[in-house]
Parts: sequence; C-alpha cells; structure tokens
Amino acid sequence: VFLPAGAEGLFFEVGDEMEITGELVEFFDWTELTVSDVSAIQITGSGEVTVDSVDPSSVTDWEVWESSLISIGGDEVTSDIDSYGAVSLASGLDLDNVFFNFSTELGATYTNVIGQLGYSYETWGVYPRSEADLEGYVAGLGSPPVPSSDIPTGVVAESNEANNVAASATIIGM
Repeated sequence: VFLPAGAEGLFFEVGDEMEITGELVEFFDWTELTVSDVSAIQITGSGEVTVDSVDPSSVTDWEVWESSLISIGGDEVTSDIDSYGAVSLASGLDLDNVFFNFSTELGATYTNVIGQLGYSYETWGVYPRSEADLEGYVAGLGSPPVPSSDIPTGVVAESNEANNVAASATIIGM
C-alpha cells in the first residue's frame, strides 16, 4: 500500500485489519495499491499475523507470493551488501533492507529467513521486518559485516498502469 503525502500522522499496529480503497498500479513490476487520501483507509479490527512457509526450490512463479509475509527456511549469503542495501542468497532471492538496516557478510548463514516478498529492479527479495526475522545467524568468512544503513537507498520512478480497486489488508510489520 502506497500512502499519500499527509499520511505521516497515521499509526497502525501489527495485526490491524483494514479496508483500503485505492488505485492498483504496477510500479517497476511491484503491484501497489496507491491511496489518494487517508480517508480511504479504515481499520476494521485486529487479527493474528500469519507467516507462510515457502520452499524456494519449489517455486516457479514468485508473483503469487508478492507482498506476502513468508518464511524461506535456512539460507546462505552469497554476496557482499550491494549499493542498494541488499545481498544475494543461495535460494536465488535477495535479502533487502527495505524495512530495517541489517548487518551481514558473504558466507553468513541463517536457520530461517522471514520477511515480506517484494520485487524491485527485476529481482525478487525478502524484506525482513526486524532482526527477529533473521533467525540463527552464523557469521560467514567474507568481509566484516557492513550495516545496510551505510548504503544509500535507491530511487524509483512513476507507473503508467492503473485500476481503481478496494482491498483488505492486515499490517504484517513496521
């Protein structure tokens, strides 16, 4: 959900359920619901946050999992942190600092990686919400850890596809 200017005063809690009306757009191939103003968001209740376990080796189309909170099991870092705050994982996904700035290095392993699945610059990535989503960290043999906060964030452009839709959502992390 892409919020408009002026939405800075909105506060949501993990688990909030809501009705959202907005414009469905493909933004660099990431499906977004763009909200025109804050009145298009109504909190309707609260619920449990669910995490879907996904085996990356069995997935042929990640788009069905786009924006879902997933767990991919154990994985290994196969690159240093790039200029956008992401590393490559052995599963073929990226681990990206969209929601929080983590530290890791080449060869580090995790017993379980949890995060929202997203698509950016022709790459699927897992976006952990906090350190708690990176379970069972074991240091690698690569360069010393570099905090992803030391890496500048990228710039995105506007979309040209749109549809007006209503959707329901549960906040999965902040």
